[in-house]
Amino acid sequence: MKQLGLLLVLFLAAACGSTQMNEDDSSKEGETAMGNGWELSAEIDEREDTVDWSLTLQNTGEEPLRLFFRTSQQVEVVVTAEDGEELYRYSEGMMFTQVLTEKVIQGKEGHTWEGNIEKRKLSPGENKVRLSVTASEVNDEAVQEEEMTIHKTVAIE
Repeated sequence: MKQLGLLLVLFLAAACGSTQMNEDDSSKEGETAMGNGWELSAEIDEREDTVDWSLTLQNTGEEPLRLFFRTSQQVEVVVTAEDGEELYRYSEGMMFTQVLTEKVIQGKEGHTWEGNIEKRKLSPGENKVRLSVTASEVNDEAVQEEEMTIHKTVAIE
């Protein structure tokens, strides 16, 4: 019985370690996130008074890509300062309907979400930007938020 318990603890420890590695791998700046039949990319464009962002989900296959959302919110953007303080959250102060929502992206097409952040809300220095599509399923398969997340940085003077 002790051996079974030890085996279970080792298995759980290994699983936790592999999860951490996946999170670290997914947070590399500038890379695209890819899934089965889709590719996610993000752009950050610094303007005089704003930082503009766009998040594009490209259907790389021929068949339609069906995204399911638990609410009407389809994206989340979070900006943190170098010290980890949260400076901006897209959904803060917004209201989203609590209804299952579906978005279909046809084969070889894409969809882009866009927005901007007032620079005065950000800190001087390097700010981390986390852009996510909040779909819970893609083509009836569950997806984790980190699978549909891109990490970027923006330096504010």
